[in-house]
Amino acid sequence: MTIFNLAFLKVDSFKCSSKIKSHLRSEVNFIPFYARKELNLSENGCLKMVRGVSFIQSFKTVTPFSICWKLGIVLKELNLISFEHKNKREQGSMQQIYSRNPGKAWVEICKLIMERGEEVRDEGLVLKEVMNLFICVETPSTEDEILIKYGNKDEREWMRRLWLETKPIPAMGRFPVFEVSYGKRLFDVDGKNHVDWVINKLKNNPDTKSATISTLYPGEEKKTNISCVTTLDFKLRNRKLITTVFVRSQDAYKKLQYDILFIGKIAEMIAEKLGVSLGPLNSFVVSEHIYESDFEEVKELLANIAKI
Repeated sequence: MTIFNLAFLKVDSFKCSSKIKSHLRSEVNFIPFYARKELNLSENGCLKMVRGVSFIQSFKTVTPFSICWKLGIVLKELNLISFEHKNKREQGSMQQIYSRNPGKAWVEICKLIMERGEEVRDEGLVLKEVMNLFICVETPSTEDEILIKYGNKDEREWMRRLWLETKPIPAMGRFPVFEVSYGKRLFDVDGKNHVDWVINKLKNNPDTKSATISTLYPGEEKKTNISCVTTLDFKLRNRKLITTVFVRSQDAYKKLQYDILFIGKIAEMIAEKLGVSLGPLNSFVVSEHIYESDFEEVKELLANIAKI
């Protein structure tokens, strides 16, 4: 019996409705062939990774990794699984979050930081931090119910301007003045539109590995804020646009959700110009953090979400 069929057998063992089982079966099809070869069943009938370090403890406790990320997302949202987070991580190890949309990613990461983050003091401010975090959001341009209900409209508008406008962005609360916005760095660098350059590069060579934008300017630390999102990369694979960004530092409570949303909007625009579908947004974040001044608001957010 193949691993693919064993995955179906696993679905049949769940105590859930036939509609959910049908949904799960359809999601199994998204597990790539090379991934299915990596999967197996343990002696007690629980799925595990043959070469991985993560094992399913039971039908409701699992740590899915990237080779089965799509199935993992579905199972987690149906409350059939949960992520396991170790109290201590070896320095340099990368934690992973997989989510369908910006709002769900926002909540999961805030919860992770509040539960597992380590205290750091930076320029006199106390914060909790998780280092080396990989975030994969399946539909990054979707403004989901969580963002609509619990997001901050003023902060959303500030972040929209930061990403999509080319003029300087004034300070608002803890958000500093941005003399050079991300929009300026993407759409108007000395008169050159880097987003158009990416579109043309992908049109001319759909398999290119070089459709990459850097937001850093040499010597800019002397006159402006150093970009938190330093690199945006776009790949066309199987007529789907995959976006990957590198982030040196990210405010998980105030900015993460809107970084995802508006980078997603930019990727969506590129995908539409290319006539392809929008794929996931992958983020590699070195310092994902929440400031002490936001702790109580984050606790309130997580408590409200838990009631849904």
